[in-house]
Amino acid sequence: MSEKIDGFLRGLEEQADGRYEIIVKLRDLVRTSYPDAEEVFQYGGLLYKDRAFLFSGLFPRRNYITVEVGGGAYIDDLYGLLEGKGGKEGRKHLRIFDLSDVEEKHVEEYLALAWETH
Repeated sequence: MSEKIDGFLRGLEEQADGRYEIIVKLRDLVRTSYPDAEEVFQYGGLLYKDRAFLFSGLFPRRNYITVEVGGGAYIDDLYGLLEGKGGKEGRKHLRIFDLSDVEEKHVEEYLALAWETH
């Protein structure tokens, strides 16, 4: 693990507001399911990419975690949970407020769809 990622995680853990546990769960999900995705610390969070494709990102906000979904504007949003306009790169996001949201907001399914888009 890079020093930047280690410091980022330590800082979240020290805040003890619940976001650390969410990030760790999401990080484990991405790293286990997509071991070929490169993990970097960028833009204040964890960014996952496969070559030039920005697959996903985990970014702490004040009261929640944003899960960026690469190509989210181009996938079939079966649950209607993706937020954002998609911009030129097509990224949309999910807002995760607590651990139960990871399953309730179908994060694993959305990540699978994002992976398939590239």
